[in-house]
Amino acid sequence: MSSVHLLLAFLLCLPGALRAATGVISVDPGEPGYANPEETPAASAKGKKNKKSKKEKPPAGDTLIGSHIQTPAPKPEAAPERKAPKAGLAPAGSRVPGIYAVYQAAGRWMLIDRDGKKGLQAGSNLVVIGSHGLGQFQIERSSRTYSAACEGSRPVARRAWLLGGKDAKAFKQVGTPVIAILLKPGAAFDSRRARFTALKNEVSEPLYKKLDASLRAAVAADLGAGVFQMDLGDEEGHKTASKPDPEKIRLKIDFAARLKLDGLQDGTILVEGAEYSRSYRRCLRMVDGGSPVGPCVEMPHELMAETAALEFVAYDPARSGRPFLLAFTEKAPLWGDERWGFQTTPEGPKLFLRDALDPRCRDAF
Repeated sequence: MSSVHLLLAFLLCLPGALRAATGVISVDPGEPGYANPEETPAASAKGKKNKKSKKEKPPAGDTLIGSHIQTPAPKPEAAPERKAPKAGLAPAGSRVPGIYAVYQAAGRWMLIDRDGKKGLQAGSNLVVIGSHGLGQFQIERSSRTYSAACEGSRPVARRAWLLGGKDAKAFKQVGTPVIAILLKPGAAFDSRRARFTALKNEVSEPLYKKLDASLRAAVAADLGAGVFQMDLGDEEGHKTASKPDPEKIRLKIDFAARLKLDGLQDGTILVEGAEYSRSYRRCLRMVDGGSPVGPCVEMPHELMAETAALEFVAYDPARSGRPFLLAFTEKAPLWGDERWGFQTTPEGPKLFLRDALDPRCRDAF
């Protein structure tokens, strides 16, 4: 069996029957949860009228969480399609069922339930992972919050769940809560081998010199392939992006931290900012020595804080060398808290959580 890394089972020691029933999930772009909220109802209605015409996209880059692996057929190559980013994207939440963003609100821990599907209820057990560690908590009761979503310049109610623990020590052990994972009935978790590493920013002039050429080449390749999305009003950028001059790419490394990663001799995680013409992209990248590993996973700025406001922690549940990366705001900035989750794989990082308390309805925003 190939070394496909776990996303949910890294915490859950499931009974055999549950393990056998677990399949493959995808954490790649194109998930329904990442659709434009304004387009989703129409698309859903269209699907109901003509179910046969709805074509399912083959999964790509699947993450194994059980005992079965599905190898998707290769996709035919298509001509690059350059799309402008959609402004004001709403917080998307988690791409993985059973994983939720957790925030501190009014002295309580609040879990945001964006999909509203059945599964969460009072008494449900969850594992909460935070800045210092993890612990088991329970859902005490449901609530509603108006700070998580904004539509049509009006705050929209979202279901939230308030969490409780055995004692105050459990909360201190976790630190700032970031994500919660729903435990299935009868499941248990073992955190004795888990390793938490608080990542410190190690950006330096030597690092810039080491990575400058390779990062410019990678950004130029993304521009030429249409992966780097250009702003709507950037006419000059659209004209020249298919054959960009790497010297005209402006680079900035907001964050960098060396991290032991399986298969990499000199692994580093970095948050890269790249500007071409009048279009800008921020993304998280893995590098080995001076060479990028896999794609750069976009961290859009819509509703999101500057990188300097984020804290980063690596969590390796089994010390396998493939940690999960969590980024979060420890102190809420003016525009609202946010949560990020990434999985490190041999093919590069994958995003599984992008969530924020939506501030667009605030007068101060």
